[in-house]
Amino acid sequence: MLEQNVVPGMDDLKKRASITVYRPRELDDDNFIGGLKSLVDTLKLEGFFKDDNRKFLDLLYSPKQVATREKKGTEVIIEDVS
Repeated sequence: MLEQNVVPGMDDLKKRASITVYRPRELDDDNFIGGLKSLVDTLKLEGFFKDDNRKFLDLLYSPKQVATREKKGTEVIIEDVS
């Protein structure tokens, strides 16, 4: 089992994770959302936010279609929520 990194004083900090996935072909919504699970779980384990429930995380996500495979990728922006 992986151990979660804990950042002192972060217990009550709410975060917003905005995830944009760039892909050359369109994905069904269920495949897109399901594909984010391991990324969100890894961000939690690495200590970017305390938990992935709504008390601690606002999760925003959007797929973007790109012209070629060379332009595919994933962008993650994590911000404090006031």
